[in-house]
Amino acid sequence: MQDSKARQFPQSLGFREGTTSVHTSRTIMLDELSLLLANVSPNGKAVSYVSAIVNENALGKPTRTTRQRTAKRLEELYSLDPICTLFRLLRHFWPTDQAGRPMLAFLAAAARDPLLRESTPFVLAVQVGATVTPAQTAEHLAAKYPKRFQESTGLATAQRLASSWTQAGYRWPEQPKTTDAIDMLADRDGILCLPSVRGEPSYDIFVRWKPVHEQAIGWQPDLNDGVRMNIRPFIEADILRKTPNIKWTKDRGKEPERDKDEYPWFWSGCEFIGDRVNDVHLKNADKQAARKARDRK
Repeated sequence: MQDSKARQFPQSLGFREGTTSVHTSRTIMLDELSLLLANVSPNGKAVSYVSAIVNENALGKPTRTTRQRTAKRLEELYSLDPICTLFRLLRHFWPTDQAGRPMLAFLAAAARDPLLRESTPFVLAVQVGATVTPAQTAEHLAAKYPKRFQESTGLATAQRLASSWTQAGYRWPEQPKTTDAIDMLADRDGILCLPSVRGEPSYDIFVRWKPVHEQAIGWQPDLNDGVRMNIRPFIEADILRKTPNIKWTKDRGKEPERDKDEYPWFWSGCEFIGDRVNDVHLKNADKQAARKARDRK
């Protein structure tokens, strides 16, 4: 009976066992967690967190399906339920030390993600100053879990584990400039260590004919905007094999007069200029605030 209770003790605190891991598709999602905790009251119940993601779109996801998947992954990583001891402690200590938040999130995620937890002894065994490639991590996974991963899946999972360790404050080698790296950018939550996915200046997508509340947050390409606009994050991150010769300052001609609050880049003080500028960078926080202001109308 005592052995049974001992086995149940970690789970009762929120730990998760087994072989299921979020890292087959995501990382510890530090940016999403930070934004979510900033938008939900510390006294909020579990339903408040899910509602903020799915119904209020506090994380700025493009579709309801993406919001639902994001909520599911964050629940798997952190529980998002104050009844769970792990999440309650995470929520309690989150405001006390901003610099320590990445490691706090990592510790909570490792308690609930067996694959991340399993990678810990491997990473900590690396000598200070040495580097570990994703391929080496993939080899470790293959040895630990024979026949579980196909080669491509194992490497992608290793990339996401590397990203999670990076988000926690550990340094990893830069990603190679290959088409494979570009492919991995399609999973906007998968390789968060690449700045082009975050969408903050100067790795943001800017479209001058869209109002602030319609500007992309993170990697949200719109095929209607044209290739030039959508590949800018890749150009800024310098991961393309060939960099196209693109003029980013402004295009010829003038724009018709537009609302200053929605299109501030066309204005200079109280005067409408109308230059077709392209070299504009908006912070994600400003875009998110514009979306919330629109929703309140």
